[in-house]
Amino acid sequence: MDYSEAEIPVFFLEEGNKVIAYSPALDLSSCGKDRLEAKKKIGEAIYILRRAR
Repeated sequence: MDYSEAEIPVFFLEEGNKVIAYSPALDLSSCGKDRLEAKKKIGEAIYILRRAR
């Protein structure tokens, strides 16, 4: 399987004590206790989404 790099916009929103990572291009979101964790989790979700296709 060939993987290529792409820039996918991700917005970070603070909701209470959580940070939500949202990618409108993929209509995908994830969250974490801070921005770093939210970034890691959205990366994992994108990886899973790409492998499923």
